[in-house]
Amino acid sequence: MMNMDKEGNNIIQLPLEEIKLAFAARCVEGAARKLGMPYIKVYNRMKIIVYHGATQVIEDPICKFGRPNLDFGQGFYVTDLKELAIKWAQTIALRRKEKPLLNQELLNKYLVYNGTEEI
Repeated sequence: MMNMDKEGNNIIQLPLEEIKLAFAARCVEGAARKLGMPYIKVYNRMKIIVYHGATQVIEDPICKFGRPNLDFGQGFYVTDLKELAIKWAQTIALRRKEKPLLNQELLNKYLVYNGTEEI
């Protein structure tokens, strides 16, 4: 949406999500210029894939679910070690007599992708 300020300058109103994405893109562009690297190389270095081994598809993680006496308390546990998440999913699946699943999310400053695969 376009508006004008008191001096007659155009003002563009953007949704907050678009402002965040524009800011992030500008930061990546500036870092790439300073490092003398292509934009995409800097962007790709910001990504991390995290995994959650389970027996069900996790669409909306609930952080206050689980036993309060776990190692780090209640929460939604993820790891960047795919093998560890697979082992956990297989352990839980055996205990529950269900199929193991690997939930994964590709993260950078903003959520880019999430998905689940049978393992």
